[in-house]
Amino acid sequence: MTKAKHIKILELRKITLAKVDYKGSFQGIGKVYRKLLSWAHVNNFSNAKTNKTLTIYHDDPNQVGINNVRQSACIITDKYFEPTNGIKKLEFSAGKCAVGRYEISFFEFKNAWTEMFEWINRNNLKISTKDAFEVYQNNANTHPKKKCIVDICIPIE
Repeated sequence: MTKAKHIKILELRKITLAKVDYKGSFQGIGKVYRKLLSWAHVNNFSNAKTNKTLTIYHDDPNQVGINNVRQSACIITDKYFEPTNGIKKLEFSAGKCAVGRYEISFFEFKNAWTEMFEWINRNNLKISTKDAFEVYQNNANTHPKKKCIVDICIPIE
């Protein structure tokens, strides 16, 4: 059973993101991230502490189907940049979110999201119309058990 290390309500600050949009299954976003991370490296957005990557989910896969989910592969930017070559700029103001920290394999993401929505329902919170997202805290390839340390963030009112 997937369990969050902790779930809490946080007020997240406004951030500027570089993003590449993608539509399709969750497994296919890797190619988009390769493009984004290559651009980030060339433009000096490669500091693991300040330039975290995140995926924004614009659709519920249960409503649009797994192959039609619109997603944005993003990286937090800490200095000015000009959008170019498919890299767009997004001023992202997340506001109040339910945030769960997980250390999970790629196969446990669905259970983690389910746990987050159950926690929100148990605590009688209202989900916002803003898009939910994941913030990646590590590179799973360097984790001893190949696990992702991820914050699942669901905007609430």
